Amino acid sequence: MIDFQQTQNIIQQFIDDNYQQFLDKVGLANFKTVTDYLDFDKYKNDFIVNIDFDNITFPNDRSNDDCYSLQQLLVNIYIVHRNDTPNKLNEKMLNAASAFYSLILLMNSENLFYDININRVDFFKYIEGATNIMASKFTLQINKEV
Repeated sequence: MIDFQQTQNIIQQFIDDNYQQFLDKVGLANFKTVTDYLDFDKYKNDFIVNIDFDNITFPNDRSNDDCYSLQQLLVNIYIVHRNDTPNKLNEKMLNAASAFYSLILLMNSENLFYDININRVDFFKYIEGATNIMASKFTLQINKEV
């Protein structure tokens, strides 16, 4: 079974330890990682990475192999930028997303989990009708052998 707190801690620590090296290549810095709910009124930092667990699927057919089972955890990572012009926010959003993609490739190569896939990337401009907040959302599927 997945230890949710441990999994969240591993993801957060990996982001905190490694994301900046990819951000440096695109000229971005000073992000804050949060695991709290996504609240644009509470967190007003210019650059936030929010980790949000979505759901988990548990294997229900163990008839083929009693020794192997795969759990799938969906995690949403929101990368939020604010407090700049719309054009610069769009540029930051796209560059931070490219850097995050590279980070996930590194995470996969480090074998922190059985397998990590990026299922989807969404881009949100003008969040809550504000022209000074933009975000990208990565939906990650973490497969873990149990």
